[in-house]
Amino acid sequence: MSSTRGPAASPSPNRSIDQLSELFQTQGSFDYRHFLHFALSKSWIILLLLLAGLLIAISYIARTPKVYQSRAVLEVDIAPQAILTVQDVRPQNLGALDQLRTIEQNLSNRTLMQRVVRALDLTRNPDFMPPPDTGGAYSEDALAGALGGMVSPLIRRGTRLIDIFVQHGDPKIAQLIANAVGREYIRQSIERRSGTSELALQFLMEESERLKKKVRDSEQALQDYREVQKSVSFENQENIVLDKLKDLNSKLTSVKADRMRLESDFAQIRQYEGNVDKLLTVPSISNHPTVIDLKKEIQSLEANIATLAQRYKDKHPKMISARTQLSEVQSNMRQNVLKLPTQMQSEFEKTSSQERSFEAALSEQERSALELSKKTIRYKELQRDLETDRALFESVLKRMKETDLSKGIQADPVQVVEAATFNSAPIRPDTTRAIATGIILGLAAGLGIILILMYLDSSVKTVDQAEKIFGLPTVAAIPQLKDLAQDTTLVMARDPNSVVAESFRSLRASLALLGPEAERKISLFTSALPGEGKSFCCTNYSISLAQQNLRTLVIDADMRRPSLHKIFKIPRSNAGLTEYLVGTATLDEAAQKTEMENLFVLLGGEKAPNPAELLSGNGFGELMTEALKSFDRIVVDTAPLVPVSDTLLLLPYIQTVCMVVQGGKTPRNAVLRAIEVMKKVGQRPDGIVLNKMPRRSGIDYYYYYGEHGYHEGVYGSAPAPGARRKEKIA
Repeated sequence: MSSTRGPAASPSPNRSIDQLSELFQTQGSFDYRHFLHFALSKSWIILLLLLAGLLIAISYIARTPKVYQSRAVLEVDIAPQAILTVQDVRPQNLGALDQLRTIEQNLSNRTLMQRVVRALDLTRNPDFMPPPDTGGAYSEDALAGALGGMVSPLIRRGTRLIDIFVQHGDPKIAQLIANAVGREYIRQSIERRSGTSELALQFLMEESERLKKKVRDSEQALQDYREVQKSVSFENQENIVLDKLKDLNSKLTSVKADRMRLESDFAQIRQYEGNVDKLLTVPSISNHPTVIDLKKEIQSLEANIATLAQRYKDKHPKMISARTQLSEVQSNMRQNVLKLPTQMQSEFEKTSSQERSFEAALSEQERSALELSKKTIRYKELQRDLETDRALFESVLKRMKETDLSKGIQADPVQVVEAATFNSAPIRPDTTRAIATGIILGLAAGLGIILILMYLDSSVKTVDQAEKIFGLPTVAAIPQLKDLAQDTTLVMARDPNSVVAESFRSLRASLALLGPEAERKISLFTSALPGEGKSFCCTNYSISLAQQNLRTLVIDADMRRPSLHKIFKIPRSNAGLTEYLVGTATLDEAAQKTEMENLFVLLGGEKAPNPAELLSGNGFGELMTEALKSFDRIVVDTAPLVPVSDTLLLLPYIQTVCMVVQGGKTPRNAVLRAIEVMKKVGQRPDGIVLNKMPRRSGIDYYYYYGEHGYHEGVYGSAPAPGARRKEKIA
């Protein structure tokens, strides 16, 4: 019998097992819903670790000694220190962050701690630190070191306040130490400032005497230099020399410009010698006063002739007189133009001589200015030294008077603004924080372990997970029975109103919708590994078909470990599949009617020494052909795919293949391997049947009505208490 199904008949996408495995391993999104269900199933781990964390926190609280804390507050003034220096030294500002840091560090140094030890007489106070085992008492230095570890000064951000925190097992001692630290620091600061002011005043007096003598020496050196150079005022002499230098430079520039202009015009005059019209184009000639006057006179006479020409003719005496006068003036113009080159040559020579004279005078004046500048350098140096010494001397005198007046009257820049108070509440151990930390760490450890277990768990928990991993539709999810032996229970007959029975009806409907009825008459149930409940699913699915008035034959094709005789309570000695394949029994003889109407079973028969050889022949195909003539549906229970190859020999005769996977147990790699084995022979499962799905690890998400009585009143009355019992099957 040829199979009518093939790989393309399945509605699921066709992808290889390697691609599916890669998809599962590289999926980037975290399944929070799956993690929640997994955490609920392992909630005992979280509760155990929460309890452990709580016990550890309680143990920590009980074993940790109580520590009390007291706090005093200091305020730092931003006024400058009492130490007054010379003018070019910037006063130290205690409001600066570095100064606040310095005070903060000094509040816990060993010198201050020793003062506090002496002030409180801690060497005789056993409550501060218990005496050593050797007897006697601790030294002052040892107590100061221990006290430094108890004191913690801290600057308040954005303020000039410093908190002094002191921690001790006795709240009274913590209060005394906090107040003593602030008080002793202020006393230490006053003592240090008083001693520093005395030293500063003595230094300023010595410095004033030294600077006074230096001012006298500088004045004498300046006067001696004036006498040697025979100059009362270098400043006035320098100004006179500079004024003369500027005047000579200005005159030289003017004469040089005139000489260059005449030199250029004289070159044109030589070129136009004897040509009056061209000579008039030379700027020096055309701009000469005589030429300008004659041009104006000619223009006036020409205008007069033009006026007379309108009234008189050319031979009129007035016209003749005017033309004669114009001719004389033009002749005079030509004569003067021809004389001007000689005059310009004389003027050019004169200008050249003046230029040389001014250059010589300017050079001489520059030498004088350089000599004076050399003398002035030393003079200015001596004068600058005198001014500097005098300024320093006056500044020291002023500072000395201010220091003498302000000595001992300045307020301390550090003040106590809040004294330490008695605090009866310990800061350690913090009960609330310790318990909260224990709970949080226990919860985090529990969730971490659950997360690790979830990633190490290779089984399938939900329908979505199965479809994503295997790339096949899930045709049914069978819940795990609570009080029945699931492997040998005919739940469809014993408890037809249960959620499990309803899941098999859903399986029946899902398989019926996979294709036309004629192509879905032969179904096969297999699994990747033994013990996944394929026989349980196969028999109950067969009962669901029989309950639809369909003559159904269920065949036990697992010839290595047959189990249907146990489920239906039929002796194994009866004829079965083995006898049919070897030809010792016919189908009518081997097929046996069960207690359920329309349901027949073909047992595995006697154990065959060579199951693969029996199934590889044509006997099984002939069985399918013959059975379809007498039965409406055929359901085959086979051996697992991974351990043996018996099922692969039956696939060519099967129309619908269901892969049974036990929820929460079957490794996904085994299922992927089984699907790959089927694909190598050109077949693939039509769907996944998730069996024994734990109700608290994912099944409720899909079948939540199973725990809330949704089936009651819908699929029939609920069974009476005690109706479900574990069946003993011989």
